[in-house]
Amino acid sequence: MSKPLKGFITYSHKDLEQNDKLKTHLAVMEQAGDIEIWDDNKILPGDEWEKDISDNLAGSDILLYLISATSLASKNCNKEFAAALKFNIRVIPIILEDCDWDNHQLSDFEVLPHKGKPINKWQPESEGWQNAIDGIRKTVKAMQSQADSSSGTSENKPHAELAFQQGNVLMMIEQLDMGIERYSHAIELDPNFAEAYTNRGLAYVKKGEIDRGIADHNKAIELNPDYADAYFNRGGAYKSKGDAYQDQDNYNLAIADFNKAVELRPDFAGAYNHRGVAYRDKGEYNRAIEDFNKAIEFKPGFIAEVYNNLRITYTMLTPESKFERSRTMDVAQINRKKGRLEQIQYRLKRDPTLVDLLTHDVDNLHSEDREFHGSYSHLTNDQLIFIGYISKVTDLPIAEFGLDPYNRRIQEVLGSRDLL
Repeated sequence: MSKPLKGFITYSHKDLEQNDKLKTHLAVMEQAGDIEIWDDNKILPGDEWEKDISDNLAGSDILLYLISATSLASKNCNKEFAAALKFNIRVIPIILEDCDWDNHQLSDFEVLPHKGKPINKWQPESEGWQNAIDGIRKTVKAMQSQADSSSGTSENKPHAELAFQQGNVLMMIEQLDMGIERYSHAIELDPNFAEAYTNRGLAYVKKGEIDRGIADHNKAIELNPDYADAYFNRGGAYKSKGDAYQDQDNYNLAIADFNKAVELRPDFAGAYNHRGVAYRDKGEYNRAIEDFNKAIEFKPGFIAEVYNNLRITYTMLTPESKFERSRTMDVAQINRKKGRLEQIQYRLKRDPTLVDLLTHDVDNLHSEDREFHGSYSHLTNDQLIFIGYISKVTDLPIAEFGLDPYNRRIQEVLGSRDLL
């Protein structure tokens, strides 16, 4: 037998008679063990009434909000409604009379009675109350059913989480088939594991099984419609499909998913970056540039990739004049330099001793009798890379920093990073 849900009634004291009628009509559900009702009439003399209200509200599953002009104007009713939203409590508004509820935040929720017809407009009024009770019963049964199905998997959750993390590690080392097996095991243990579905979807897309990947992302979104990462990952899958078939429809689907991802998470730099690439592949270069610049605002860890995407997009523009083409290339050059400056800042933050290295080299920039230092064993790779970025940003040849551009180690460390 399912546990009874806890219902909390919010109402204006001017609607006390209506509150009593609601409780009377809920009596059969209470007797059946479907619901337990609490309202402020249960506060006893000497009780701390504010604490009682707060504690009982926090422990509730459903907020039954009796809506009237006076309850909408009540600070206490609106305070209890805000607390219910904070605690993720299910809100069921019940319309008592004509009032301005459809311009209140309560209008975001499905109301009772049917189609928001106020209780006092039903003839007889008891018919309106029964319609509201039928709606409450339907919601309670659905919530109990969901709770029953999830309770069966609760003891499996730690094992599902372990399998999920194993799948993540296998994905990192490109063991896709083994990763898919682990994600599938996690889903078997916990069928509501949205993260496992979307990560398995990523693995399928990496294997080239794009449609299977999209199906997994669809399931993740079905389980959690507000899961920004699932929209982002599905958008990436549609983008891959668009690349494979040069299909504008798939690019549009990808952009729609990236739109939803940034709607749910406005600082989602990755979604802006990927949407920018999708726009670029569609030939909408100006919109792509806007998205890359938006991604840069959030200073993601992959900022060099975003700057590179921005640079590529500028080079793909087709200016009408040589002047415009020159100007476009100048902008690309500036943004490439910005990316290198970001790398310099990152390396300085990680290793402050590099400041001394930079100061030393700047002091000796114009030393004409400087000799090159063989294998440069006194410098770490990080230090060499740091000098390479400084060289690019300042437009000074690497030799000005005492490094031989033809040295094997210099070519290996800097050449592969386009820093020579």
